[in-house]
Amino acid sequence: MYTVYKIVYQRRVVYVGCTNNYKRRVQEHRKTSKTRQCAISIFIEQKGAGNFNFFKILTCNKKESGLNFEEILIKDGLNKNRGGLSPFKGISLSKEHRKKISISTKGRVVSHKTRKKLKHINTGKHIGDKNHWHDNTSYIFKHISGKTQISTQCKMRKKYNISNIHSIIKKRNLTSKGWRCVGIKDAQPTDPLN
Repeated sequence: MYTVYKIVYQRRVVYVGCTNNYKRRVQEHRKTSKTRQCAISIFIEQKGAGNFNFFKILTCNKKESGLNFEEILIKDGLNKNRGGLSPFKGISLSKEHRKKISISTKGRVVSHKTRKKLKHINTGKHIGDKNHWHDNTSYIFKHISGKTQISTQCKMRKKYNISNIHSIIKKRNLTSKGWRCVGIKDAQPTDPLN
C-alpha cells in the first residue's frame, strides 16, 4: 500500500510526498538530521516539528498511481523536484555544479574501514560467470561486409568500440556496428539470419 501525504504549516501545504510506510516517513520528517539537509528537513528544524501537521491524502495499491497523484499535487511547496515516477525528474545540475562535484571528489582517500565495508558488500558480485567482461569464451562474430572474427567479447569491445557486445551475444541486439555473433568457437553455429 502506498500513501500520498501532505505536510501543512500554518494552513499552507509545504510538501507533498508518497511512501510505502506512512508512519516511518512521518517520523523521518519530524526527526532532525544533520546528514539529511534537504529543504523540508531544514524548514521543519527551523520552525519546530510540533508546528507541522501531516495528512494522508490517498492510499493506493500501485506505486505508479501514488507517484502520479503526487506529481499532480506538487505545485510550489518545498519539494526539490516535481515528483512522480523519476526521483530526479526536474533536477538538472549546471556545468559549474558538476565541475565542483568533480573537483571535490578528486584525490579523495577512502578510509580502510570504508574499503573493508565495500569489499564485504561486493564479495561474490560480478565474479567469474557473473561478470561477462571476464568471459574468456571465444565467440565467432560476422560483419555485414563478410569479415569473420573469432574473439572474446572483451577484445571485440575494445578493438571495434562495441559497447553493447554482451547484448549481441545474448541475441538481444542482432547487430551492432555491422557485427553479429554467429556462435561459439568449436560449437555448432547459431546464426539466426541464415
